[in-house]
Amino acid sequence: MRQVAIYVRSSTKMQDKGLDSQYRALEAYLKVNDISTDKVIKFEDKGYSGKNTKRPGLNELFEMVRSNKVESVICYSFSRISRSIKDLIEIVEELEDHKVKFHSLSENVDTSTPMGRCFLNIIASLNQAEREILQERTKNGLRAAVARGVKLGRPKTRKSELIRELRSKGYNYKEIARLASCGVGTVSRELNQKFPLSVG
Repeated sequence: MRQVAIYVRSSTKMQDKGLDSQYRALEAYLKVNDISTDKVIKFEDKGYSGKNTKRPGLNELFEMVRSNKVESVICYSFSRISRSIKDLIEIVEELEDHKVKFHSLSENVDTSTPMGRCFLNIIASLNQAEREILQERTKNGLRAAVARGVKLGRPKTRKSELIRELRSKGYNYKEIARLASCGVGTVSRELNQKFPLSVG
């Protein structure tokens, strides 16, 4: 028999009242909807941030979801599952992939209903739009920086002075690479840059 999973989370280990209030709201929902407690399994994470999805209770819940042992997941609010919209959407999409319904009491979202699925699709679309806007702002910022003469990319970390000193003492490229802890290609680029070959 597939079970109904309820999930609660508090960000600090001292927030017992927060967990208790979540449990009371969830138990009231179960009672109103005639869901037998025999069918319910509880998952809890106390002292875990909503920004981190690597939580023992949530991980255990998804082990059961992936084993096809859960028919629905109920939580008090989106923030109990995740404070990241991106992570929330990914979590709900995985539930959907395993034919598991999702219900959040505070937002009154139930993916077993057309309106609930529509609401989640709107959230996902807004999240995608936000990412695209951020990417465009980043590109515009980089273009503006280049126009101002800012050099982009990681700073050069090769040991230029050591490479040149070793070469002046007659070491070959392979020996320099070993002593300077870098690749032969790095040695070649440094020496060709500082001492370009003459042409003609």
